[in-house]
Amino acid sequence: MRESDLGLLWEHLVLDMLRVSFNKVHYWLDKEMNEIDFIVRDQGETVHTIECKINPDKYSVKATQKFRTYYPKGRNICFSPHIKTPYKLKFGNIEVEFLSTIPY
Repeated sequence: MRESDLGLLWEHLVLDMLRVSFNKVHYWLDKEMNEIDFIVRDQGETVHTIECKINPDKYSVKATQKFRTYYPKGRNICFSPHIKTPYKLKFGNIEVEFLSTIPY
């Protein structure tokens, strides 16, 4: 397997897990090319952002910050297969949970 394929394969694995837990799974892309891998909706106006990264150190909060200007309520999650212990980081007013599996 090529190293360049790992990110795409990881995204598809997370997508399959999300489909089991949620009715609908969406993605988000704005005019400035800010992209969120997956968006899922809980009850009401709660919308969760989900990013998939093989290397969690490569996570960028830019798209999440933009998305949260439109949809302020919800969790921000980054899934990575290399995270052994879940943790949270704050990027200004944005908190991101770093996990290896879906906690739902």
